[in-house]
Amino acid sequence: FQFDNIGLGLGGLGNKGAVAFRFKLFECTFVCVNAHLTAGREKNHKRNRNYHDIVRNLTFFDHSLKRETVFDSDLIFFMGDLNYRLDYPIEEHKKVIQMIN
Repeated sequence: FQFDNIGLGLGGLGNKGAVAFRFKLFECTFVCVNAHLTAGREKNHKRNRNYHDIVRNLTFFDHSLKRETVFDSDLIFFMGDLNYRLDYPIEEHKKVIQMIN
């Protein structure tokens, strides 16, 4: 297993950021990232920037100390409190629920 974390905010401090671990199962490399992104209805641009900062800066080192990134993996699970919102009128939500039922 390999681990890393990143804090977002001034000097890497704050309550936003991510933790990640990387492992190999058989011949497949997995990365699991749990992130907490910026909140606020009007802050999609900042959330997108949070995501890019996280995946760009998370770093894993293999046994030979070779540096690898999130994208040097076969499968990535990116989850957490992403703070994105569906911004549709209530009528649209009801239509979707009716389609599911």
